[in-house]
Amino acid sequence: RVDIYLLTELSTSIAENIARNHDINVRQLSYTFPNYLVGKYWIAVTRAGTFGIYAVHPLRTSRWGDNTFEVTTARCDNVSGVLSGHSFCAPDEYCDRYGECFDCAFCASALDAFDGYCPTKCGGSIGYVLGDRIPNVTEA
Repeated sequence: RVDIYLLTELSTSIAENIARNHDINVRQLSYTFPNYLVGKYWIAVTRAGTFGIYAVHPLRTSRWGDNTFEVTTARCDNVSGVLSGHSFCAPDEYCDRYGECFDCAFCASALDAFDGYCPTKCGGSIGYVLGDRIPNVTEA
């Protein structure tokens, strides 16, 4: 059995516990990175309940954490495939002009959907583009 940790670049400080007391015979493990974990990391594996490093990824060159992988935040306006744009976001969120998923409650008032349209899941809207004018209407 092993414990698996995510550590920050050039450090042995634990950023996140990925798995505790994981069965080493189970060859797969799924882990979803929380949104707040953005940066360069490495993974250390220890025997369960100990702190001696048993394995690392990526392999080190000379110091613990000198080789890392980078975790970035995916932008909903810059992904391809079936889940892109508004569909990349949670059912109660839309993709805003900054490429971030944001609560549907603000879509119609912020007018900042990445494509100019609040999606149907947020109540929908008429899209506007630069240069459009709001039609003249009489006041009630």
